Amino acid sequence: MGLEENKIIITGDSGMVGSNLKKQLNEFSSEIIPLSRSEGIDLRDKSEIPSFEDVDIIFHLAAKMGVPYSYEHPRDMISSNFDMTLNMLEIAREHDSLFIYTSSYLYGEPEYLPVNEEHKLSPHSPYTQSKLLCEKLIEGYVRDFDIRSIIVRPFNLYGPGLAEGMLMRDIIDQLNSGEIQLKNPIPKRDYLFVDDLTELLVSIAEKEYDGYDIVNAGYGESYSVEEIAEMFKEIAGTNDDITFENTSRKGEVLDVVADISKANNLYDWKPKVDINTGIEKMLKEEGVIDE
Repeated sequence: MGLEENKIIITGDSGMVGSNLKKQLNEFSSEIIPLSRSEGIDLRDKSEIPSFEDVDIIFHLAAKMGVPYSYEHPRDMISSNFDMTLNMLEIAREHDSLFIYTSSYLYGEPEYLPVNEEHKLSPHSPYTQSKLLCEKLIEGYVRDFDIRSIIVRPFNLYGPGLAEGMLMRDIIDQLNSGEIQLKNPIPKRDYLFVDDLTELLVSIAEKEYDGYDIVNAGYGESYSVEEIAEMFKEIAGTNDDITFENTSRKGEVLDVVADISKANNLYDWKPKVDINTGIEKMLKEEGVIDE
């Protein structure tokens, strides 16, 4: 059965990843069922989720996000993400749906670089702890009910529509203000443009699959906060000063690089958008610079 003949649920369809994924799946004329707060559905409440005759694929993207928020509201973060995942797994169990879950970076301070899927897990915030709990829940449903599932662990996603509180959003919001104020210039991250992630998600959905697996999604290079800020300044053509508080966040990881060889081997996937191109695309689509 081709992807165009599938009935597909996307949770969190109005978010950065979900909205982009819908665009890509529309090319296949798939029957897409969006489930999110934008449709007036609270996925934490099973009674609010409609019933379905059949569902072929579930992309579970919806989640409470944000490391700072997770420290302020750990109960809401953990219970929300767990309950949403549990409710969607029940639909997958009922309909034998392929369950594709977007997790997060869960490896903590790396023992080696690049980080592959076999690296030990070390959640470093209530947010990442909630994602690991969801992964373990999925693993249990695979074991107990033969659910078919692929977990994707994106490293640092960016693109148009990036949520508030993220580094690149903070930079964009301060462009042309005269001064870009940031916290710590040192931490390095592996940044993946949203189009590249959604291409991987589609490639996973297109492949016939039984069982359970986990794949990393990153670009394979890392850049410091200071380097990213300088790139934005140069591409936007601003004269803003860049200043740093030189403060560190609790559980801060200093360098991260993804090993993406598994995704390449399984799905013939490689990211296409380098960091400079991605920042330029982001600034153009958000109207910061001209097309």
